[in-house]
Amino acid sequence: PERFLGAVNQGLKALLGPMNSPIFASAFYLVADSKSGELRYSSAGHPSPLHLRRSAGSVEPLKFPQGAHGPSLGLFEDAAFPAARCQLAPGDEVVLFTDGLFEVLGENEEEYGMERLLAAVQQRLRLPADKLFDELLNEARRFAASQQFVDDVCLVGMERRA
Repeated sequence: PERFLGAVNQGLKALLGPMNSPIFASAFYLVADSKSGELRYSSAGHPSPLHLRRSAGSVEPLKFPQGAHGPSLGLFEDAAFPAARCQLAPGDEVVLFTDGLFEVLGENEEEYGMERLLAAVQQRLRLPADKLFDELLNEARRFAASQQFVDDVCLVGMERRA
């Protein structure tokens, strides 16, 4: 994953470098071994996906060594994108999402935020992905002062069955 993001970064930097204004993209690259349940991943300025450990009853962001994510793609020529690994147990799920989900603004310009998102997922830990996603989207939309999302919102999930 770290080499893949490095190559994408080099290509974007070459393409976007000549422009006068900074243009960049965030990305999260994850490789899952369906037999062993091992995940290998790297991030380029993207929010950490959530690891839903259903048997343990917990939700937490995927971790990185020394907490280090790589920078967004296209900003720095020689950027490093640290890789990490974790194990999915049967029944675990990984939820990837864009920042538009938790950066939505409510009354008084208050952000929905990661803490609310984590709490919302924790409350719905036992739901299947389609229902979980519907409820998360509805809760964030209700929180929004405009009742709409201003930024892009995307949710993708992967569950290990056995």
